[in-house]
Amino acid sequence: MADADIKDFLTALSAAGVKFVVVGAYAVASLGHVRATADFDVLVEPSASNATKLERAVREFGIREGAPGRGGPGVVDW
Repeated sequence: MADADIKDFLTALSAAGVKFVVVGAYAVASLGHVRATADFDVLVEPSASNATKLERAVREFGIREGAPGRGGPGVVDW
C-alpha cells in the first residue's frame, strides 16, 4: 500500500468516526523503530456500531465486496 493510500484510508476511517488503532510495523515505526513491511495493519473496535462505520469508510475508500484477498474473515489484501 502506497503512503498516499494509507493517508487516504486513515482519513476515511477518521471521517466515518471509526474507532481504530494502527498496529504492526507502522505503529512501531512511529516510535522510531523502523522495519521493512509490505502491509499496513489496523485494529478496529469490534462493535455493531463501529462495523457500520467501518463499512462506510472502506466503501468510501474504494474497497468493494469481493475484493481479492488471501486472508481469512476480516482481512483484505490488495
